[in-house]
Amino acid sequence: MGSIHSKIAPLAIAITLTMILPGTGSAESTHPVVASVLPDELEALPEDPLPDSANRPLEFTEKEYEDARKSLDLMEISARLLIAFRYEQKAQIAADLRRINEIAPESAERFFFEALNFYQQNEKGRSLVAVDEAIKRKPWFARAWNLKGLLLSEADRLPEAMTCFQKAIELGPYHPTYVYNLASVMYRLGMQQEALRTARRATYLKPNLAEAHYLQGLLLRDEGDFNESAKSFESALVYGEESTRFILDYIQIAETVGNDEKVLDLCKRIENRDDPEVFRTLARIHIKHGEYGKAAYMMGRVLQKPEANLGDRKIYVFTLFKSGVRDLQIRIRRMTILDREKEALLSYLQELEENRSRTVDVRDPILNPVL
Repeated sequence: MGSIHSKIAPLAIAITLTMILPGTGSAESTHPVVASVLPDELEALPEDPLPDSANRPLEFTEKEYEDARKSLDLMEISARLLIAFRYEQKAQIAADLRRINEIAPESAERFFFEALNFYQQNEKGRSLVAVDEAIKRKPWFARAWNLKGLLLSEADRLPEAMTCFQKAIELGPYHPTYVYNLASVMYRLGMQQEALRTARRATYLKPNLAEAHYLQGLLLRDEGDFNESAKSFESALVYGEESTRFILDYIQIAETVGNDEKVLDLCKRIENRDDPEVFRTLARIHIKHGEYGKAAYMMGRVLQKPEANLGDRKIYVFTLFKSGVRDLQIRIRRMTILDREKEALLSYLQELEENRSRTVDVRDPILNPVL
């Protein structure tokens, strides 16, 4: 009586051979078929010898067995590489790229992963050449079409990128990333309605796809539907979108719909990010709430950046003035800026001082009552 493993091994090879050898499987199949035997199925296998028909010698040559083994190895390495690239396991990537080059140097998979490696190393030209080789060898390789679309979109070759993403969707119609990528390119091409429909399809396929909710929010904002836009932005936030650009866009939408509580919550999320646009936004909101000291601190951080301009310096002077800081003329003259900018700031300060004479105090009857 043979062991279970001795019964299964030739069957597994036979199944693999029917997938890779001409004439043994469907000529139209473009997706790998994975046969699995679960533990409970193993227990259900009979102890008796297999029927005579199953014990007949399998009519495969030694070369065909070797090809089947290589195919299994290629599938295993491909699965490992997908995980390694996802989590940037550089040592594993290098080892598996060497291995895939040994067992299948002319395979579409080898060229695809080589393209992915070049892309991560910012060698986008070489990546594009490699991904074209992958597509040439396997025209139904959806991942390769998507990667080519990504490369072309980053090169601003948007119509070509759109064609690639459409091809990827044709081959993998239920993959939300391909659908989102197409919507993103449509948005950049000004195809607003098509982009919105496609972004909604992406969120239908994967409801927690934060990027698609963000894109949908931008499209709704552009249409002037600010309340629905705010809902999409909130969904993106809930599902993990936290980029600085996203938070700044959401602050703008929240202000538009009058949700001050959300504005303050979003400000809290980015207050420690070292970005001049963040500092400007926070300063503007502090000014809106009369918090001039906090605004002055934020604008001071902006002025430490090389991209600070005269407008930033005027806002800084304004916040210092409103905070009651004295000797502002001396501070301005000590700034390491062009003389014409100093003169512009001094002139602006004079305007502020002239306008101060036309302001009157207001009081709170509890905090600052009239005596």
